[in-house]
Amino acid sequence: MNDKLYLKKWREDRWYNGNRELAIQRDGSKCVKCGKTSSLDVHHKDFMGRGYTGKINNDLTNLETLCDGCHRKAHAKRERYLLKVAGLWDKSNREVGRQLKISHTLVGEIKKELLSKILTGNDPFYMVRRTDGVYRANKAEERE
Repeated sequence: MNDKLYLKKWREDRWYNGNRELAIQRDGSKCVKCGKTSSLDVHHKDFMGRGYTGKINNDLTNLETLCDGCHRKAHAKRERYLLKVAGLWDKSNREVGRQLKISHTLVGEIKKELLSKILTGNDPFYMVRRTDGVYRANKAEERE
């Protein structure tokens, strides 16, 4: 097996438990958002895929096929939610969920992700800091 095939197999097993190709086949080898058939990625709907340090959910129900453009849009939307939740840190998950029109469970997951980024120092773009009892989001350039 050459290096390229080995690396592909390792990536499939590590980040998708071998379900990447199954997800692409299930979705008809096209983006589930726009129908594009080239430059396809497999996206973890819960955003806890490659790079996530906790337990990765590689169940087929958590995977969807997206083209590169739709995949970037999905992650950009996630970053916006991270900032919005950080700005509303002191409110309950249900209250934040109602305000952002997302589930309170997702709000809880986003808060966990924010804390994880803070504790691991793995947050190149934003951080949340406590100021007078309130957590606030700050862009990286504001930190220096």
